[in-house]
Amino acid sequence: MLNQHTVTAEAEERRLMTHFSAPLNEQEKCSGKHATKEAGVAFFAPRKLSPTTINSKTANNTMPQATTMTATTTNFCKAVATQVEDATFKEKHNAKSAPLAMIAFAGEAVEKSDQSKGQFCF
Repeated sequence: MLNQHTVTAEAEERRLMTHFSAPLNEQEKCSGKHATKEAGVAFFAPRKLSPTTINSKTANNTMPQATTMTATTTNFCKAVATQVEDATFKEKHNAKSAPLAMIAFAGEAVEKSDQSKGQFCF
């Protein structure tokens, strides 16, 4: 005996099967009736940028130089391995669905980043 949901799902499946197996009507097809051959050639022709365009683009993208940061290197492998081996860390994150190593890596990355200044010290 089938329930109402199964009957409805099978009917929808049959309807979609006939819909997608039928060919497209002329109204549904893409048409180039308003596009000319010249427009197509102009659209797909390679474009060259003039030197003034290049200079204006680079001038707009200049940003003030960032202050010098001191970068410290972090060995994530050792830091993660140390946290994963720690019994209290395992107990604290035991119920989470993410792997312990990923939780440790995320915590280490957040700890090493200085988000208030937008600077990352990896």
